[in-house]
Amino acid sequence: PMKKVIVAFTSLMFVGIANAQVTNLFPNGNFDSPAGVATPWVEVFGGGTTTYGYPTTGGNPGGFGRMNNSSGWGIWVGGEPTPLSLSSLGLVAGGTYTFVMDMKNFVGTGIGKLKIECWAGGSQLDAAVDIPASGQSSSWAKYSFIRTLVPGTTGIKVVPVAGAASQIGYDNIGVIVSNTPLTVSITSPLNSAIVTSNFTIDATATVSPGTVTNVAFYDGAALLGNDTSAPFSFNVNGAALGPHALSAVARSSGGISATSAVVTVVVSNTPAPAGWQLAWADEFDGTSVDSSKWTFDIGNGAGGWGNNELQYYTSSPTNVFVTNGFLNIVAVKEVSKYLGFDYTSARLKTQGKASWTYGRMEARIKVPRTQGLWPAFWMLGTNIPSVGWPTCGEIDIMEHIGREPKKVYGTIHGPGYSGGGGVSGSYTFVPDVADDFRVFVVEWQTNVIR
Repeated sequence: PMKKVIVAFTSLMFVGIANAQVTNLFPNGNFDSPAGVATPWVEVFGGGTTTYGYPTTGGNPGGFGRMNNSSGWGIWVGGEPTPLSLSSLGLVAGGTYTFVMDMKNFVGTGIGKLKIECWAGGSQLDAAVDIPASGQSSSWAKYSFIRTLVPGTTGIKVVPVAGAASQIGYDNIGVIVSNTPLTVSITSPLNSAIVTSNFTIDATATVSPGTVTNVAFYDGAALLGNDTSAPFSFNVNGAALGPHALSAVARSSGGISATSAVVTVVVSNTPAPAGWQLAWADEFDGTSVDSSKWTFDIGNGAGGWGNNELQYYTSSPTNVFVTNGFLNIVAVKEVSKYLGFDYTSARLKTQGKASWTYGRMEARIKVPRTQGLWPAFWMLGTNIPSVGWPTCGEIDIMEHIGREPKKVYGTIHGPGYSGGGGVSGSYTFVPDVADDFRVFVVEWQTNVIR
């Protein structure tokens, strides 16, 4: 038996949140608390001569630590003997962070370095390496060091390293963290979407410091299910017809929870007739017209494809754009003529992108309420370049004439039955066609169009 094809166009909103970044200094990372001493930094050196100093002025600003590495090597260790806990610094095991340190070369051109050791259970988890600064300066400058913490890390040791044969000052040693409250939002489906009875709910959830440990999905007060790892989603199967109020509740490793805004969707489709399968669709949930699916007619059609329209067809975002899950086609009365025309609009087609012989084609459309407009949803034969119209055939799924506010027409055209002689039917809406979105459908099979 022939496979039946459903080609669907539907209309289906988006939200964003900003992070705040702060620098958490390590204990006495500014050498002012307390000033003039190493505490709690531990001085370690070997293989030569290294001396340390803790001036109370001249830093960036205030006090600073100074390491004179005339030979051999010298370091400080922060978190010795007990590593600094990740929670005290707003860090999470497995996370990638930017560590920062102000430095000034008083003598020499050696480049300072920073090493971040990952610890757990009294053992170092990896062979941490010295991360060199991006350069050196005779004035105070801030340098960044990127380090990914080993999964399972519970604490870190911070190790500033002196450049060879140089006297270097250090100040404001810390780490940049994102301080983001727990948030969760449903990203798909969009609010007011029309969905089938089987659909997927996708959500994003973030928090810092900490991790998202679970996202629970709800339909009203009914729990649908949970997902414990990103990307968070849940597959809904067999949803009842009608509206559904979807929400998501996220929980974090810190024990707090957050609830998303409610997304209302409508399950409006009855199950497709036996044998039909979805072959192509555009939900218009991006930010622009999908060029892999659509192309444009440009011009007025004076060369044969037009119908004596007053408008010039363009691909301008003034005339056609995608936003909030909808494709918008806008007819504009131009202040100044556009290429000699008083009006512009847009005409999209799948020509050269996709075509079908037989199938169920449908779209959810809201027409404008204006006399003089003639919106349409229709199909032409792919052989129109070679045989022309009406030999190629035409199926008008929906045409709405503005002066007839309650009526839409469906018509087929072909050799001997085209133009005013096409085979046509109409449907009358109460109230007007333009009062709401309508779903227009045609089923085209070998010996019937309905």
